[in-house]
Amino acid sequence: MKNIVIIDDNIEITNILGNFFRRFEKVKVETFNDATLALRYLKTAKIDLVLSDITMPHTDGLEILQSLFHANSETNVVMMTADASLEKVLKSHRYNAKGFVIKPINFADLNQIAKNYL
Repeated sequence: MKNIVIIDDNIEITNILGNFFRRFEKVKVETFNDATLALRYLKTAKIDLVLSDITMPHTDGLEILQSLFHANSETNVVMMTADASLEKVLKSHRYNAKGFVIKPINFADLNQIAKNYL
């Protein structure tokens, strides 16, 4: 069973992505609209893939990525954003993000993520 966590403050995005990944066999999907709650969950669970928005209130996706990096986690993290600034891309890669998805999200990108990490 592969475990996926999707984190975005926009509930429509977590619903769409959650439904997309739930169609795969042997996949368990958890969605969070609050990054602080997601970070607490990530500290207690074995997760294969995290899809996280970068810009969110209180705790952002880069903080989640950094936390997993410093915990020496083997979790694959793919960052999502509508603002693909070079600074965000470089910081994401510095903390070992496996990919970067630009919003609006293309389902071909999601299929590639599924192929790579499921």
